[in-house]
Amino acid sequence: MISFFGNILAFAIGALCISTVLVLVLLVTVHLIYPDYLRNALLGTVALTLPLFVFLLVQSFLFCGAVSVRNCVVSIEENVGSASGMASEIISSYPFLSGFFPLEEGAEVPDDCLSELSSAVSHYIWRRVLWGTGVFVLAGLVIFFNADKKQRQLDYLRHRNLMNL
Repeated sequence: MISFFGNILAFAIGALCISTVLVLVLLVTVHLIYPDYLRNALLGTVALTLPLFVFLLVQSFLFCGAVSVRNCVVSIEENVGSASGMASEIISSYPFLSGFFPLEEGAEVPDDCLSELSSAVSHYIWRRVLWGTGVFVLAGLVIFFNADKKQRQLDYLRHRNLMNL
């Protein structure tokens, strides 16, 4: 039980780190391209990056959990593979024990189930990555569009003021 809560805490910390880094990368990129934007439009940027941060936090938490499940499935696949190999060795050495081990056709059933589970978890991981990337790119485009619009307005006002001098 302690391991379960420890894993949840580790996933939460990992998700927090991933989300923080991604939002900071976005804000630093905006600051490098449009230096005055974050100072002038702080409220709008916070209103957009806070939901982005929460969304990325949830997606990265689910991503971390899915990666852990995939690692468990891979570990189980390795153990099942070695167990089925050991079962065939035992049956060949002691044929009278064959009734206690699954038949060869039945031994493939866990492999099929595990490969299906592994495939489903991999698809789930890719969905988390694509959702996170899509929303991150969308938020970045909105911020860059607003920053560019603000920059064009400032350039126009500067140009107009220079023309009046």
